[in-house]
Amino acid sequence: MTPETLLNIRNLSKQYNGNSSNASALSIFAGLNLEIYKNQITSIVGPSGCGKSSLLNMISELDTDFTGTIDRNIQHMIGYIFQDDALIPWKTVSENILLGVRLKHGNSFDGSRCNDLMRQYGLYEYRDFYPQMLSGGMRQKVALAQMMINNPDLVLLDEPFSSQDFFTKIQLENLFYRNIKDNKLSAILVTHDIDEAIALSDRIIVLSQKPCRIMKDITIEFRQSAKEVLPEQVREMSTITSYFADIYQTLKPDL
Repeated sequence: MTPETLLNIRNLSKQYNGNSSNASALSIFAGLNLEIYKNQITSIVGPSGCGKSSLLNMISELDTDFTGTIDRNIQHMIGYIFQDDALIPWKTVSENILLGVRLKHGNSFDGSRCNDLMRQYGLYEYRDFYPQMLSGGMRQKVALAQMMINNPDLVLLDEPFSSQDFFTKIQLENLFYRNIKDNKLSAILVTHDIDEAIALSDRIIVLSQKPCRIMKDITIEFRQSAKEVLPEQVREMSTITSYFADIYQTLKPDL
């Protein structure tokens, strides 16, 4: 069955102009075409500076200075998680999680959803703590809950787990994966970690150096079955090696 299109990116082009009259324009994208499908986790990997984060910013409409089109089949909203959390330091864990929905809906929003998320993420006993009292992994859990409480159609993640130690990263990957799949959401993950991309994704897009083009579009075959496999279980599978080698050899000339 053909998956339903969530984003249809056509002929996307973007360039940065130099500050001086002698500086030449830097082309980031030159006619990029890409479709993103519903209910999938799509990872984007590529060399540093190739435009991965710029692409997320254009999808989210934080950046509208480009040519081409991005058609969004979004019913509700797009959520965005950055490498560094944007928690408000003078607000508690529960207040940070509720911040966005309370701004949108006021105090009438039912706080029980927040309590459920805090219990699910192991945050409930820290609900009255401030961000500076938490570890990096706990802060990222708060950021994830803050985003999930809004029920986004699409979740954008820009290297959200890169600053975590290995075991915290695995825990966060599992938590994120369960949330996306259990709630039938869609996600686009930008990462430099090939193993992470394979462990989490239904599909991996490999980008070139700028001007950015798609070098490879990889479907993760074991994700096509009905049985869900957690990221930590994927890392123990022998098939991860062939995917890693394929992506690494594709990227190697551009590194």
